[in-house]
Amino acid sequence: MKMQSKPGFTLMEVLMVVVLLGIFALIAVPRFANVKKLSYTTARELVGDLRNTRSLAINTGVSHYLKLLPSGGPYTEYKIFDKDDNQIGDTQIIPDGVTCTATTDTFSFNYLGSCNNGSDDSITLVGESETYTVYITGITGRAYIQ
Repeated sequence: MKMQSKPGFTLMEVLMVVVLLGIFALIAVPRFANVKKLSYTTARELVGDLRNTRSLAINTGVSHYLKLLPSGGPYTEYKIFDKDDNQIGDTQIIPDGVTCTATTDTFSFNYLGSCNNGSDDSITLVGESETYTVYITGITGRAYIQ
């Protein structure tokens, strides 16, 4: 009696496909997770730079400010300046995929650490699926995420 072979896949072929799909999944999942965290990471960096600007003003005894650009928004970058409009550090880019809006485009800290003559302000960062707001308490200059 002659054995007839039926069309189909061998166990080895099926296992190879499963392994390849697993590898592709391991590569793709972290990329999607990073997109969701982008707005939070940007908010944390912005808070750090606001705190740094405040510290510079207190430590040097002269005003420093953080400016969102371009004026009027939506903002794509920001810079830190001293009172003589000299840029401190590098220009910080707000990444693609994050939309930035704010109540004002300039956050000026005086030698006591107060911001914008005591008025409270906020910066909103909207990512693909998350929104974070950075609040700046005017009287104390405190910056935090909510």
